[in-house]
Amino acid sequence: MKHLKIVDGAWAGYTGILGRFEFVEGVSVLKLHRCDRDLLASVANFVELEDDGGETPAGVTHRLATEAQLRAPVAAPLARQTETDKKAEAIMAAAAANKAPTEFHTKPELEAVADKSGIKGLRAIGDKWNVKSRSIPILIEMILDAQAKFILKRDQRMQSEPAPATEPAPVETPASAPAAEVEEDFTEAQIETTEVSLEEAAATGNLAAAISDDGQE
Repeated sequence: MKHLKIVDGAWAGYTGILGRFEFVEGVSVLKLHRCDRDLLASVANFVELEDDGGETPAGVTHRLATEAQLRAPVAAPLARQTETDKKAEAIMAAAAANKAPTEFHTKPELEAVADKSGIKGLRAIGDKWNVKSRSIPILIEMILDAQAKFILKRDQRMQSEPAPATEPAPVETPASAPAAEVEEDFTEAQIETTEVSLEEAAATGNLAAAISDDGQE
């Protein structure tokens, strides 16, 4: 709420009733609501008096022009979920799904709780399994039934989860000798054979026969 001051030349310094509000020397006696200030500013020129003594033009037109210049701060973009985060979240969700809301109890244990703490102690356990009853025997059976259903669903989830894939072991094959080395060994053997045949022919004097045999080979 703020005081209004008339700045219109014909009404400046006005003292009296304007509408249903009283003005003294052009200033409203009471602080006015914004809707009343806007109403009066629609028929004459007014300024709003701030608590620190400052003056601001009154009326919807000025306020809309001023607020149009204001901009909301731009929020920083949200961080996108990475594949690592997604896998970690899936692992945590799976672990939470397979985790019981509380420890398991046998029927004798639940009966012992009922003997010690009454139905109030059983209800503390039943609330964790989301079961309720006003009867101790019925509540015990409901807790046992909820535990059994949880174990059954957990086993089904564990069986439905695919086993981790294993890579087949590499098969080692015997290394074969390069073809170039085989051909090289074969050529050297032919040369040695040819040299021996020529030496024998030179010793016997029949060089033509040795050359003829080498050509046939």
